Amino acid sequence: MEINFERNRILDIANMLDRSAGVPTLFSEPVCVEFSADYALFSRPEFQVDKISYPIPTFSALRNAIQSIYWHPGFNIIPVACLCRNPVVEENIATNGINQRKKANVGSYIYVGQSRMQRTQRFLRNVKYDVAAVLVSRPDKIPADKCMKSYYEQLVRHIKNGDSFKSPYMGIGECLANFRPVDFANLSFEQGNHMTKDIGWMVFDYDYTKVNEGKTAGPVPMFQKTRIENGLIDFTKGEIRRDSCAP
Repeated sequence: MEINFERNRILDIANMLDRSAGVPTLFSEPVCVEFSADYALFSRPEFQVDKISYPIPTFSALRNAIQSIYWHPGFNIIPVACLCRNPVVEENIATNGINQRKKANVGSYIYVGQSRMQRTQRFLRNVKYDVAAVLVSRPDKIPADKCMKSYYEQLVRHIKNGDSFKSPYMGIGECLANFRPVDFANLSFEQGNHMTKDIGWMVFDYDYTKVNEGKTAGPVPMFQKTRIENGLIDFTKGEIRRDSCAP
């Protein structure tokens, strides 16, 4: 499976994540990694109490999973494609929660025995994703005596050796994932789950521009019109919009 993506489109996505980082540069070689987990949950924001998963992974979930393996402030990870290997199998799991959404104030407590309430979470079972991503520099952070090649080699070495900055997970922290290197060029659509579907507007990532400039406390969410074609998700396609309620 050949990886042919528009360079300018990838740089546009990098700028959407942080417009204050300057003009980024793109490292030519992609990073390819396979994630597998017993469970995954990529939360849909419209369900605020019970957590319901998208049928496919989100851009931000895969980006953070790779950053969990090796992170450095001098570059950003941009996932460009994901081949979903296993069929989509959903499972509802009941958990104990509380009937309050507001956090307790400092010095006060919430008595779980008096506030317990059962919640339902809809997970994906037995997931496996082959991901291709590229490294994009952050000109405002990267040292002048460093190059993207050294960061790329360190990330590839971590994937090969099974080392990680912290344990990667699929969507939420309870869904820990295993990872290993994969040759994306030798994959074919026959190895995917053959799913073809318009997912619609789906959580993409966050715009951290104003956070890094110190103008606001929280990032602005972004959404992408996403489609999975024969098991393959191409994150470089599809319109991307910022939250219309954001300043």
